[in-house]
Amino acid sequence: MAGIDDPGDWPSRQTDESTRSFDPASSDWESDGQDIPTHTRSEGDSRPPDPAIEDSPAGWESDLRDRLRLMGFSEPRSLIDPLPGRRVYLCRHLDLDRNVAVKVFLPVPGARRPWLEAFKREARAAAKVDHPLVLRLHSGGQLEGSAYLVYDYCEGGSLSDRLRVGQPTLAYAMRIALQVARGAQAIHDAGLLHLDIKPSNIFLTVAGTPKIGDFGLARLMDSRGLARVDVVAGTPGHMAPEQAEPQADLGPAADVHGLGALLYNLLTGRPPRPARSPADGQPMPISRRAALPVPHPSLLRQGIPGDVEELILSSLEISPGLRPPTARAFAESLEACLGRAGIPFEKAEFGAPERWEDAPFGDGLAFAVFRKDLRGRYLHANEAFCQALGRTRAGLVGATDSELYPPDLAARYRSHERQVIQTQEVHEDIEEHLTSACAPQCRCRLQGEHHREYEDRQYIQSFLSPLRDSEGVVTGLQGLFFNVTPLKQAERRSRLAAEKLEQANAGLRRSNMELAHFAGMISHDLQAPLGTVHGLVDRVMSREGGGMGAGSRQALVHALESLDRMRRMVSDLLRISRVRNAERPQEVVDSRMACAQALANLRGELESRGAQVYLGPLPEVLGRFTLVMQLFQNLVHNGLKFTVDKVPLVRVGWKREGRMAHFSVRDNGPGIPAGQEERIFEIYERGERSRHLPGSGLGLALCRRIVEQEGGRIWAESDPGSGASLHFTLPLANPATAPRESNP
Repeated sequence: MAGIDDPGDWPSRQTDESTRSFDPASSDWESDGQDIPTHTRSEGDSRPPDPAIEDSPAGWESDLRDRLRLMGFSEPRSLIDPLPGRRVYLCRHLDLDRNVAVKVFLPVPGARRPWLEAFKREARAAAKVDHPLVLRLHSGGQLEGSAYLVYDYCEGGSLSDRLRVGQPTLAYAMRIALQVARGAQAIHDAGLLHLDIKPSNIFLTVAGTPKIGDFGLARLMDSRGLARVDVVAGTPGHMAPEQAEPQADLGPAADVHGLGALLYNLLTGRPPRPARSPADGQPMPISRRAALPVPHPSLLRQGIPGDVEELILSSLEISPGLRPPTARAFAESLEACLGRAGIPFEKAEFGAPERWEDAPFGDGLAFAVFRKDLRGRYLHANEAFCQALGRTRAGLVGATDSELYPPDLAARYRSHERQVIQTQEVHEDIEEHLTSACAPQCRCRLQGEHHREYEDRQYIQSFLSPLRDSEGVVTGLQGLFFNVTPLKQAERRSRLAAEKLEQANAGLRRSNMELAHFAGMISHDLQAPLGTVHGLVDRVMSREGGGMGAGSRQALVHALESLDRMRRMVSDLLRISRVRNAERPQEVVDSRMACAQALANLRGELESRGAQVYLGPLPEVLGRFTLVMQLFQNLVHNGLKFTVDKVPLVRVGWKREGRMAHFSVRDNGPGIPAGQEERIFEIYERGERSRHLPGSGLGLALCRRIVEQEGGRIWAESDPGSGASLHFTLPLANPATAPRESNP
């Protein structure tokens, strides 16, 4: 890391020469002054900067790409905006199929910064520690005018990213701090001090396991367990007060202070000491800032246990001797606090981290699958995704939507990602693309069927969901999309067909209404001339019947019978047309009363035939009283008409079928010939057994019209020789109060 010449002038120079520690999950390097580390230079180094060495991208970038290519890595992609003397890249090892972060050290013209010594110091420090809670260094090397280190890439982002999502729970904060303390103890056991423990230097796996990174300020301890630091080293707000003093001997208590500051920040959302003066809002000198008293965390957040607050405040004491002496002591105290609070935690050194790339990632699937970090960078993609965008998997690692899609689409996708992170809910969308207007890498290029009539339109259905760690915290994003153009085209064709069918049905309904109106009008108009003819024939019969021959008289009798039959047919046609044209709303009808009225209308025929009718309790239905009465009258009359050689017996009953009433009218006649159960409901259809009986053949057709008009259905059942049963359904008006069933 870089250094400063005079600790006293740090506030005025922080913009020029200060930078955050290595944070591969962060691309936002604007700072509010609360998380900016100071920098050190090698002890005793007084060499002036070498003016011959310049930050020449054309040189070192080409060398870096060549070296990484030889090592089996993909093209490096920048993770953060360039910083003085530092670059950070994301790339993928093509053979191991694993993402790594590459940190590059560069000289800064005009700055007194031994970049090569800083590289060596960080490399040697990071290489000394091999622990699951510490970021692992894979390799490194020197190039002409630059150097680089290859670290693990933690795809869950940094703890700073986690704090941007929202304030963590007490349990989450304490468990994270406990694991960081165990990692800090591993660093101390390796003979090192970290000296820069803070949220942006703690990186998270997707399972939520923290790893300590950035050894830019790390120092090797001597036999006394101390490290001499010539100049100010640390991050204001998190650094121990003794780190603000040049020529200081620092011990593990300095990192214990960092642990306390980390837990304070997790619980309250701010460092323990302010960055600026409360009086004028100006940055304060480091020495003054490090000596400020720390506000009690319970004043900033309710519900913090007293023993946890006591541990934090003791860790933030100005005097190192008043703090817990080691990171192990801090961890043991925090374990005791967790136990007293009843919060479960891992008693082992670390939990088992999970890596996204350990599991198969959608290869072989027909739809595209991808994963991103919280910054919107692609970390994984399956073959279908790569094919859709026309890129290799390694070429997608680290890319953002702004590099892959037109600006409007990229902004739309990023908005969806923020929504998922904020709400923690799955976002679903169907995108409509005009193929000719889309960029070559647009999602609509995903393979799918094309139809000529809609070939300019493509539809992509997408899902975006949050990825959570074991604590339920969002650590990344996962999405999938697939081409649904064939489905949308089929849906459109179906919709168009339905619209055409509806238009045809509307035309048919208009035609039927016009036909029914015409039939009603003709039926009504035929009543008068038929009555006139009937009257004239009857008058001739009365006046001239005595002088006529037998043949002439028989002809007039047949004429009168034909006229009577024609009048009944015209009357039935008129009733059918009225059923078709009925537009009055349904009402509650007492079906027993309607049936009783129908029987009263048939009293003469019932008494003359000696018929017996059994009528049980019947429910209230929805319909029109006149039509329901006509329905029962026609069905009972039908049973009487076909029972000619015995005393007619008719039974009327019902049973419940959901919200419908199922009625039955059963007679003891000869029954219906097999195969004619449906034909008897057609207009003018008269079975073989009814041709010699009076009637027009419209009675049962009228019944069908009435039942269908009221929303039910009608059918016939028969056992030839044992009678027939005519069944129909009507909507129940009050299912809860319907009477008991009376199934005959």
